[in-house]
Amino acid sequence: GIFALIMFRRVAALAVVFPVPFVAILWVTGAMGLTGEPVNTLNIMISAIIPIISLTDAVHLTDAIRRHLAAGENPRRAAASGLAEVGFACFMTSFTTAVSFASLVLSSNPMVARFGVFCACGTMASLVTVMLLTPLASSTFLGRYLAPRGKERMPSPFFARLASFVALCPGS
Repeated sequence: GIFALIMFRRVAALAVVFPVPFVAILWVTGAMGLTGEPVNTLNIMISAIIPIISLTDAVHLTDAIRRHLAAGENPRRAAASGLAEVGFACFMTSFTTAVSFASLVLSSNPMVARFGVFCACGTMASLVTVMLLTPLASSTFLGRYLAPRGKERMPSPFFARLASFVALCPGS
């Protein structure tokens, strides 16, 4: 939540981004409960991993939506454009992360194998949560308050300077 406030400088961004990890972790925890998975020292870490994954995608998507809002699109159109712009990249990131977690199924330790399965499922559930909730929340009245005001700076001019330096390097 603090990261969303620092990056976007809007309480509306907090209202768009913040619920996403909670819904994702509720879905994963619910799935674990439905399958009878007991809480242990390893799978309790899922409640820390899944929100991080969902927050990164939600922040990327919200940033894309903000760019479209700044270009003058209405909140619904901006949400659709932002999803079209970064949706596939978020999917590929989540998919590769889920495959990495799923590889833990090959572990000889059954607890680690189940952890991998739930993390893989949780990663994909967090993607679904991000792809559903972020554009929907941005399409509401909150979308009107997401757009940057005036000529707002990025959180750090460091990246602009880094990009300028990289562009000066030969071969780029």
